[in-house]
Amino acid sequence: MAEPAATIAPPTQQVLKMDIDLSSEAQVMGEIGAVTNPDHQSDALVKGVTAANLDFSSQNFSSYNYNQDKEGTLQVQDGGKTLNLSGNAWKKMDFSYEVTSDTVLEFDFRSSSEGDIHSIGLDDDNNFGNSISNFALYGTQSNANWNQDFNNYSGTDWKNYSINVGEYFTGQMNYLTLVNDHDVSNPDATSYLRNVKVYEANGNDSSGGNEKTFGSHSPLGTNLNHIADWSTEMPFLDAFKSSREWMTQNKDSWGTNERDKLDLDENGWIKSLPAPEDSADYTYVGTLLRREIGNYPEGKYVVLYDGKGTIEYGFDAQKNEDASTSGRDVINVNPSDQGIYLKITSTDPNQTGNYLRNIRVVPAEYEDNYSEKIFNPKFIDKIENFSTLRFMDWMETNNSDQSEWANRPKVEDASYAYGGGVPVETMVELANRVDANPWFNMPHKATDQYIKNFAQFVKNGLDSNLDSYVEYSNEVWNPEFEQYYWVTDNGPVSGENMPHKSYGVRTAQMSEIWKDVFGQQSNRVKSVMGTQTSNRKVAEKVLNYEKWDQSTDYEYGIDALGITGYFDGRLVEPEYESDIETWLNNPNIDEFDKALTQLRDGSVLGTEGNNVEDMANYFNDYSEIAEEEGLEVVAYEGGSSVAGEGGVQNNKKITDFLIELHRQPEFYNLYKDMLDTWEDSEGARTLFMNFVDIGKPSKWGSWGALEHVDQESSPRYDALIDFINKG
Repeated sequence: MAEPAATIAPPTQQVLKMDIDLSSEAQVMGEIGAVTNPDHQSDALVKGVTAANLDFSSQNFSSYNYNQDKEGTLQVQDGGKTLNLSGNAWKKMDFSYEVTSDTVLEFDFRSSSEGDIHSIGLDDDNNFGNSISNFALYGTQSNANWNQDFNNYSGTDWKNYSINVGEYFTGQMNYLTLVNDHDVSNPDATSYLRNVKVYEANGNDSSGGNEKTFGSHSPLGTNLNHIADWSTEMPFLDAFKSSREWMTQNKDSWGTNERDKLDLDENGWIKSLPAPEDSADYTYVGTLLRREIGNYPEGKYVVLYDGKGTIEYGFDAQKNEDASTSGRDVINVNPSDQGIYLKITSTDPNQTGNYLRNIRVVPAEYEDNYSEKIFNPKFIDKIENFSTLRFMDWMETNNSDQSEWANRPKVEDASYAYGGGVPVETMVELANRVDANPWFNMPHKATDQYIKNFAQFVKNGLDSNLDSYVEYSNEVWNPEFEQYYWVTDNGPVSGENMPHKSYGVRTAQMSEIWKDVFGQQSNRVKSVMGTQTSNRKVAEKVLNYEKWDQSTDYEYGIDALGITGYFDGRLVEPEYESDIETWLNNPNIDEFDKALTQLRDGSVLGTEGNNVEDMANYFNDYSEIAEEEGLEVVAYEGGSSVAGEGGVQNNKKITDFLIELHRQPEFYNLYKDMLDTWEDSEGARTLFMNFVDIGKPSKWGSWGALEHVDQESSPRYDALIDFINKG
């Protein structure tokens, strides 16, 4: 938990804020607004001050105090949302501001390595020694040239500061100053600052408005969707990383179902094909890319590969023979729902072991940098605002077979769409790229060594300003998944009806491993104990596993109780199928209004529970349970769960209606109200995870906030982003 804010500013006030967006296309936005909640001073703003464009990628940051800036760096991270100073760095930024007796400087600060002096301030010139306008926050030295009233940071977690600078100095200031002083031969001190604001505590305009608040400071994250050839998320530039499992084929059969006869190397590449005298029916293998997507980038692609053999193409792809060379095919792609068909009809013809492998399929414009970029820029654009990314589906958590570290997914694997999912290296890289906290789900069969090695890689590779959420498997209480039965039979607690206690014990064991690995940085590990939201008894069982004393779960390394935040209004239960058909068949009924009202309050069908207005009840209920154990509450998944069930999913007319229902503008308000309900004044509910980011709607549901990575807006996605931006 972060330490309480060091606050001097009055608790109830009108405010004028200068919100500094630390990006290459940033603006300093001055806005005036009325504050009604003293604990959320950034909530209400209105436009009122002229904005000044700032370009932090070029001339705006320079050395502060002449010769003091040595062996240090300043990095703008999270697309402009966080500043990272390291080494021995003294920096200043042009920032013209008239400080009055009511001026407040507010920001979040953290450090993972202590130096001599860590400070922030305002200055009228480039000489820090001629006035005390810099505020020391941390460090081994107590220098009289710095204000020491706020030199109280400890640990490695974020801490919020709100400093009434007008109590210390007034007048025209020209620079925002940042010091990360560390005068040693190999300086390694770090300072992170985010959500920097300068504002007036006596503003007098309360007519409302908007403020940009950054994703890294938002209580809203998202789950990422499955990696699959049919996924409209399309996260990777190399389309082969999402390719389908190899299909065994011959000229008479699309699939001979002989996967057990494939000759594969450790990364999933085909080492050989059957000889005529072999017993196998298949003679070649094929795979699909971008299947049933339709709308994906057209034009020229390059297929890069190692080894010798023959690759053929079909469906949306046609090979340009004249432009192709050994190891590099050029294909012209005309997108449709068929996708790209790639088949290997010969490999290692000389039987030297030089089989076809390392196949990559990338748009031609990314041929030179796809390996560095890795991720589709459009995908990055859609997820970079979220504070946290849950990798449950990317890790193929449900029904996972992973147990030993040696068999984990690897970067070199042919595809991440099967065989265990996305490697930890790639997930950590994505989290670092977008400055988002990762949420990992440990496989239910994972050994202690697997968990330890995974945690060690995350500690070493994840940016030090980021935390890791970690969860043992997913919904172990749920008998729809194999992990429920495995934990029942193999868990650490034996006896009848013990899966929940076994889950609780194994979660505690996993937490201990992770936190031991992180050592003094263990506060960067957020261990989540998941439960079944519709059944309070499950929470009581998992939270009261075989403890050996009366300690709370917090003392056992658990940090948060994980619940869901779904609503469906019981709209698509089989007993109401005829009601929906009546709406659809009667031209005098507004079927969308009926459904949306049902989702909001259940009044149309006269049902109770599972509607938006009812969500506050179980949110509050689980907040009380968590409080007893000293835990936070997080929603590991949430949003609309309106999907046909019990045969209703096969009613095409209803499926088409439900897909259109999710596109209705009123869904924006349903999501807004859901998220507003999640927020609580006590701060116990700390994180809500949307499910999911991007997904194509079908009879199985409309789970994606966006239907396609190219889609710029939707009622649900807009509500999520607006919730992030409101602060």
